[in-house]
Amino acid sequence: MTRAELVSELNKNKIKPDNLQTIHIMFNAELNGTVCNGPMRGKQFTYALLDERVAKSKPITKDEALAELSKKYFISHGPATLQDFAWWSGLPSTDARHGLEIVKSKLMNTKIGDQTYWFGNTTRNERTIQSIYFLPAYDEFMISYKDRSASLSPKFFSNAITRNGIFKPIIVVNGQVVGTWSREIKKEKVVFEARFFRSLQKLNKIEMNIAFDPYKRFFGKK
Repeated sequence: MTRAELVSELNKNKIKPDNLQTIHIMFNAELNGTVCNGPMRGKQFTYALLDERVAKSKPITKDEALAELSKKYFISHGPATLQDFAWWSGLPSTDARHGLEIVKSKLMNTKIGDQTYWFGNTTRNERTIQSIYFLPAYDEFMISYKDRSASLSPKFFSNAITRNGIFKPIIVVNGQVVGTWSREIKKEKVVFEARFFRSLQKLNKIEMNIAFDPYKRFFGKK
């Protein structure tokens, strides 16, 4: 059901919410695990019952849950620290530490300075070509770590993340954040604007076109 349809149902039951009340009612229902996002209906967002959209899972113990979450995080986000995991998961530090203790025998680690970094026991091929990514705001590349200095120079921190915690769309070249970007969708084309932190980090037009090509094809525009 769309929000408009839900408002109509509320009205039938003598609840007369204005738009803000509707948002709060549905937000509460999402937090309680009653509803979740449903399939798009044209350009309209819908809500659906969580029980109908998400398959029921087998109950597991707290230790099993901590182990599974810890393993998945460090395999998919490593190298990362215990502090990064606690930040990303929202777990109390005691639970985060316990989860890592359970699975650390299945992970690899390395120590740099006074920090220990954990990661999956996998072999990766060394990149021989330059990697360029235009990532969206709040992408896992940035938001998954408490300490982001390995990929974002502290002197440019405020260019990519505002003081009140707004993460901007970022340009990443060979694992380093070199700028931010924005886009405007027009009738026949998508217009991109890139803002590089340093002039030496700027990409040329060919590199930009290659990086934008999948986005361009997705919209079917120039």
